[in-house]
Parts: sequence; structure tokens; C-alpha cells
Amino acid sequence: NKCEQSDRQLVLNIMLHAADISYPTRDIECYLLWAPRVMEELYRQGDLERSRSMPLSPMHDRESVKLSKCQVGFIDVLVLPLFQVSVTAL
Repeated sequence: NKCEQSDRQLVLNIMLHAADISYPTRDIECYLLWAPRVMEELYRQGDLERSRSMPLSPMHDRESVKLSKCQVGFIDVLVLPLFQVSVTAL
């Protein structure tokens, strides 16, 4: 039915998002490879926001964000809650 299909799509979207941001859960070599790449993606978004005179989103300002502090926030605010909810739902 339509509700089940919608639920299935939501679960698939959550799983894809979890895979996308899972690099902090991997071994240190993988983490060290991906952290700068993810930060560059966020910085580019901030560059675009700045060029359009928009307020910068958190963690997107390459001029003021420190990688270590940003990564702690990324894990605490995005990665950990998503994985906790996913485990609870399973």
C-alpha cells in the first residue's frame, strides 16, 4: 500500500544518509581520508552562501571553523543521533 511504500522509501533514505556520513565510525585511516573531503564540501557550500550574501550555515565558514571542533560537532549533532535512532528502530 501507499503508506508502506512511503515508509520503505523513508528507511532507504535514512540508510543512504547514514552511509554518506558514516566515515567517523570507520577505522582511523578511513576517517583521516574522508574528514577533509567532507569539510571541503561544507566549505564550498559556505563559499556559495557568502557569494550570495546569505548567512553562513554552521560549520561552513572556511575562515573561522577549526576542523577538530567541527568534527566533534558533526559527530555529536548528526552522526551519533542518526545511528542511535537507526539502532533503536531496528
